[in-house]
Amino acid sequence: MRIGILGGTFDPIHLRHIELALGAMRDYDLAKVYVMPDRLPTYRQAAAASANDRLAMVKLSVMGIDGLAASDFELKREGPTYTSDTVSELKRIHPDWDIYFIIGGDSVMYIEKWHEPQVIFDNCSILYIVRPGNSASETEEHISMLKEEFSNVNMFPVHIPESPVSATEIREKIRMGITDPDELHLNKNVCDYIFSHGLYKA
Repeated sequence: MRIGILGGTFDPIHLRHIELALGAMRDYDLAKVYVMPDRLPTYRQAAAASANDRLAMVKLSVMGIDGLAASDFELKREGPTYTSDTVSELKRIHPDWDIYFIIGGDSVMYIEKWHEPQVIFDNCSILYIVRPGNSASETEEHISMLKEEFSNVNMFPVHIPESPVSATEIREKIRMGITDPDELHLNKNVCDYIFSHGLYKA
């Protein structure tokens, strides 16, 4: 069974995340994509919203979308969130799963610096967003380098429209007083949750 895992801080989850999950499911015939907020992101500053709020927003964002589901798998584990631990534990629990871990295109360029990259490659395939322009060839070159340095490197592109959306910019727009879901690139229910709970205020 082909299962996708879209991990991230989701602070907040936005429409670009959903586009990526659906694109991966479409391109690689995934039975389901679990959208999985991390507990303590290792390579980023602490999340602005609590784990409970981030999980609630993920649940609202995937609600009613066939094939997408929210997962609290990483939130229930203690300590820092390492992808290597996540995929190896999921593979142990679900040996019948063929796991596809979904990442942004920029992450490809430093995945070898993640915790135990060989464990990641041994337990899942990687799906990544195609980076625009000359960056696409740089990504391919980097993947070739990874295949020389590590074994079992299976990395495949997901083709979705280019978009500049970022959670950092969304939080800044909210602090500026912008409330329109379309301008914020947010699911309306997620947008309502943010303002009703007073998230991301200055």
